Formats: sequence, structure tokens, C-alpha cells
Amino acid sequence: MEALIVGRTHMGAQACVGAIDVQSGRALRLFHRFWTYPDTHDYLVGQLWDLEVIGRPQNQITPPHVEDVLVSSRSLVGAMTLPEAKAAVLSVVDPWTCALPHVFEGCVVAQNGRPFVSEDAGTPSCSTSFWVADRPFELQIVEGSSDRYMTHQQPFWSMPYVGLDPTPTRIEAGELVRLSLAGWWQGSWAPPGKRCYVQVSGTFG
Repeated sequence: MEALIVGRTHMGAQACVGAIDVQSGRALRLFHRFWTYPDTHDYLVGQLWDLEVIGRPQNQITPPHVEDVLVSSRSLVGAMTLPEAKAAVLSVVDPWTCALPHVFEGCVVAQNGRPFVSEDAGTPSCSTSFWVADRPFELQIVEGSSDRYMTHQQPFWSMPYVGLDPTPTRIEAGELVRLSLAGWWQGSWAPPGKRCYVQVSGTFG
């Protein structure tokens, strides 16, 4: 398949790399040998790769993180500019055009302005997709932590930016945003239960 790299997010010293199949629009999360994360320099956003992949065994998949594939061979085809990559995405993917609270199939709830999906609220069928922003966001620089995109319209959400690549300080309404869900995490909150927090993992203007 030909796959377009659409996101690179922090995963320790390595990268969680997101891609789409440019024929079907299928979302992919790329892993290398022994299901390890790629190095940060292995893929760049906008690159087009010819990949052979193997899906993660069904008994090792925990929804909503269903996009994992193991790269068995790869060959770099070329690279696109950000506008070209955006056009390629929109040619095969129907982004969410809903109001902010309804992303991830309406499974998102929020506490203290931080949106997440929980075991109690329902699990969406995917952990990443594209959304046409229905409101502007401002990037807030947070010392010693992930920078966060903040809304100034209700609901007043705060979502971390986890991408490895430079990002604008403002996202305008109508721009294309890649959203993703962090891994399941059990904190000390009440009532108890695991959560996947909503993250901004890429912007395409």
C-alpha cells in the first residue's frame, strides 16, 4: 500500500507515527520489528511510503486503539507539502464536521476542561481521525509539560499538543486538525475507571 505520514507524536525517545492508506483512507499506526516504536527520524509528516504491513493480532488489540500495523518492508516514494498532504487526506477521509463535544462518536466527556473517553461513557471505534475545527484554539505554552490548545468558547476544553513537529499558535475555525486518544490510563480520580485523553496530534491548516 501507499501510505501518507500524517502525524508524529512523542513516545519517549521514539515516535508514535500515524499514517493513512492513500487509496482507502484507512488509519494506520506504524510499528517496526518486535512491535517497537520507530525512531523519530524514520518518518516525516508529508512523506509517502510504499509499505507492506501486518495487522496486530486481534487478541492483542484494545479498542479504541485499533490502528496498529507492523511494517515488514518499506520504500520511500516521495514527499508532499502540507497543503498537498491536506488535499490528499481530504480526498479519501471524511473528517468530522460536528461540534467539538461530538468528536469520537460522541463518547467524549470532560472534567476540569480536559476531554477524555472512559469505560463508562462508551468506547469509540477509532483512536484517531481528522476534524474540521468548529472554533478557534490558542496554544498555551506550559513550562515543564505539554503545550495545550485552549478553546475560548463553551465547552472550554484544554487539549495537549503532543506532536513532534512545529505547530501554529492559533488554529482557526474551519482548519483541519488531527485528533488522537492517549492510551488507557488509570488515575486517582473518582469514580475510578480508565480514561483515554483527547490530544491534538497534528494540524493541516
